[in-house]
Amino acid sequence: MTGGIKSKKAVLAAVLGNILEWYDFVVYAYLANIIGKTFFPSDDPTSSLLMSFAVFGVGFLFRPLGAVVIGKIGDVKGRKTALLITIFMMALGTMMIGLIPGYAAIGVAAPLLVVAARLMQGFSAGGEWGGSTSFIVE
Repeated sequence: MTGGIKSKKAVLAAVLGNILEWYDFVVYAYLANIIGKTFFPSDDPTSSLLMSFAVFGVGFLFRPLGAVVIGKIGDVKGRKTALLITIFMMALGTMMIGLIPGYAAIGVAAPLLVVAARLMQGFSAGGEWGGSTSFIVE
């Protein structure tokens, strides 16, 4: 009976982790207009929005790398460790975006830090998908 309870808890934890990972991506997309104005100011609001969405897309470029690296960590150190890394990285990337001062305060460093945060989120999301699926199956 306890094996069934452990399995349910593991599935619930993996599902919640997956939901939180994608929540961060959705929030960025939803707030892209505000992010564009804050970190990518331009005389043309459309340009700011397009730069914001370009940075959103950059996060997807690191997903395959995250899948390979975090997948290897999962194979060597265990799935739980890999999932904890992905959740921590996603939370750190999201926190960075929330705490980075805008372009008006720190200039070009602001958009560069946002790009770094999105790369971290993309890397994390790539590692999370395979890791959570393997964790549930195992």
